[in-house]
Parts: sequence; C-alpha cells; structure tokens
Amino acid sequence: MSNDHNILDNINILNDPKIDMITKNSIAISLSETADKRVLYCLHDLINNPLYKNMRGTFVYCLRSFPSEDSFSLAIELVLTGNFEVAHEAFEILDNVKEKIDQEVVRASYDKIATFYENNREYEEWRKFLIEDLMSMFD
Repeated sequence: MSNDHNILDNINILNDPKIDMITKNSIAISLSETADKRVLYCLHDLINNPLYKNMRGTFVYCLRSFPSEDSFSLAIELVLTGNFEVAHEAFEILDNVKEKIDQEVVRASYDKIATFYENNREYEEWRKFLIEDLMSMFD
C-alpha cells in the first residue's frame, strides 16, 4: 500500500508545474522502473504538454520501460515533430515494437508518415534519414 501511495505522490510531483525539471526527470526515471500504467499515462500527458515541449527528452526516454505498443502513435508523432533527442528516442520505441499493432493504426500511421515526408521537404537531414528508416519498417 505504501508503494502505491509513493507512486501517486510522485506522479503528483511530476504534474506540478512548479517543480524543477531536474527533480521531474529524476522522479520520471525512478517511476518508469515500476512499469505502472499510471506512470505511462502521466508521461504521455507530460510529453504532450506544451509547457515541456523543449524539455521532454527524458520523459520520452522513460517510455522505453513500457511496452512499445502502448506509445506507438505518440512515438510516430514525435519522430515527425520532436527535436533531435526526442525524435531518436521515439524511433527507438518504434524499433522495439514486439506485439502486433492494430492494422488501422498501422495504416493511419504509415499514411501520416508518408504525407509528412512528401509535404515537408525543408526538414533536417537527420530527420529525413530517420523517417526513411521508419518507413522501411512498414514494408
């Protein structure tokens, strides 16, 4: 029971915008080791929060402690839009998918990647290679 209470307390700390990023990163790493789904959902929320847009690399890294399938769609988005660190961490999540993903999700994800690739010719060279590698995973 105290462990569950400790997890909830730490999730509350992660969600507190007044807490500094060094503390948040440390707590996120510790919590990710629990493999608790509530932590996964909290990490997803933090990653999607515009407040942390340029500070979410550790949060994305922590997703690697959970089944990749649970963050599949988010990882696709992060490869396309994240900075260098975030995009590469998201790619690692996608590269480690072990379970079958719903066909509709896969199809929609591939279409999203292909559309992004075709419509965004001004992205960074490293992103181009990352997206090409990602597209090859769908073959």
